[in-house]
Amino acid sequence: MNRFPLWTVVALLFLAPGGCHLDQGDGTTMRTEIAADFDRSAPADVAVLPVSSATGLDDDSLASLRRRIYTSLIEKDYAPGGVEYVDKLLRSRGLDGVRLSSRLAWNTAPFKGLFFYDGIAMISVDRFERTDGSGVERIEIHGKMALFDAETMALLYEKTHSSSLRQRSTESRDDFQSRVIREFAEQLVSPLPRKPAEPGINTGNNS
Repeated sequence: MNRFPLWTVVALLFLAPGGCHLDQGDGTTMRTEIAADFDRSAPADVAVLPVSSATGLDDDSLASLRRRIYTSLIEKDYAPGGVEYVDKLLRSRGLDGVRLSSRLAWNTAPFKGLFFYDGIAMISVDRFERTDGSGVERIEIHGKMALFDAETMALLYEKTHSSSLRQRSTESRDDFQSRVIREFAEQLVSPLPRKPAEPGINTGNNS
């Protein structure tokens, strides 16, 4: 049994077919799970694994997504470990390129107790499709991010996100894809609670 009870938020946002938000897409589906005792269980340092994808999304885009997740964790006061060390350790154990998830579950078993970090972040892109209609390109992207306790692999946080975005008239094809990756990363991390301050540390908010 998972020792971290979860609460779930499911949100559906459908943008109107007109107005200034049309170029941001016409459908977004989000699902978030956070451990009930996250404040006590939140990891200080985190290994961010390479992004898993079977979509044909290019390596540069996957690396960009990983970097943005890494940076977003720092902005929320977490301490992600160096990606070079993480990748070297994965290669030494023959785990580089291992699929991190299926439709039903994360593949956590190979990573349990592997790192000297408190947490492990996994990111998976499960769908990435481009369509071109009337000269305007659209990208549909679906995936998820999860944060696990590195020792027990108990789930602490999970965000699933799907969106359909439309190319802006001022964007090149590459700029459009970069924006999709950037906004996707932001959506995956945005509900993650900021790392709780350690007891006795003055955050500067005291009167």
